[in-house]
Amino acid sequence: MVKELKGLTQVKAGRIMKEKEALQFCKKHNIKVISCRWVTNSKPEADKGVRARIVVRGQKTARQEGISSPTPSIESLRLLLGAATGMWTGGRGFNLHAIDVSQAFINSPLTVKVCVRLPSSISTLDNEPVFLEAYKGLNGLRIASLTWVLFFDGIVKSVGIRFGLVEPCLYGGIVKGAPILVICYVDDLLVATPSEAASRVLFEALEKQVKIRETGRVTISGGSLKFLGRTILREKGSSGLQLFVDQDYLSSAFEEYGISKGSTAFPDLRPFLEQTLSEEPISAEAHAKFRKISWTFVMAGSNQAGYLDPDCNVVDWTVLSEARP
Repeated sequence: MVKELKGLTQVKAGRIMKEKEALQFCKKHNIKVISCRWVTNSKPEADKGVRARIVVRGQKTARQEGISSPTPSIESLRLLLGAATGMWTGGRGFNLHAIDVSQAFINSPLTVKVCVRLPSSISTLDNEPVFLEAYKGLNGLRIASLTWVLFFDGIVKSVGIRFGLVEPCLYGGIVKGAPILVICYVDDLLVATPSEAASRVLFEALEKQVKIRETGRVTISGGSLKFLGRTILREKGSSGLQLFVDQDYLSSAFEEYGISKGSTAFPDLRPFLEQTLSEEPISAEAHAKFRKISWTFVMAGSNQAGYLDPDCNVVDWTVLSEARP
């Protein structure tokens, strides 16, 4: 908990206020105080500890608030991996980099006024509650994801990489004379480029603003990485790519739909769809499970023997290079 509070201080997450000042602040900006709570979970076995985070609670969903952030589609992944097989460079494959952004939300500057009440275990010397005028996107804050996307846009735009008009989470551009594609899925990035110099320019720009860690790399010589539960593999001497879905990643979805064996055939969902007619709208958890399994079947149906189809559609670079309005 102390580490979490020190972290908030280091990134200048906000300005501390007492209750009277906080209420005046909220009245001035016509906003409500948002409560927070501690959320803890076990760290990996090597750390032998517990991770504690301050998380905002008691809000409507981002969709209800009209502040949902975009997420990449299956087409954007197929496009990036298709380009990485070398279909745009005369057969020369691209290098792939999987990047994890540490504490993406808390490093993203807010563009709206937010006031939160910190957990009751945090108090002043006078034993009064502590309030925070938030400057950064705290965990659980509904606008935090969109704030990060806009912040990320600004970082990559500074080096000549821009989002696509059709796919807002697929970025592209020419850096150091080489093409580069980037998929941003919240704090997970997948970068494809044939140039080490181009990737270094991007990484240096990111490192000036946030802490990043390369979790995997696939070069022209081969290698493998994991991205969103999928393993991307290139064998030595081949420009082609193999795509696999880790069994553990989809175990809960398989169990939900009664699937015991892997298959490219889409399961019969009619019984489940008929059941939903008399139920409440699908929950966020169920929606996430369906997206996992449907994405897998779409990818399986578009590949042959696990290899990406080199004839997938090509998007003109001018579309990817259009400036954000």
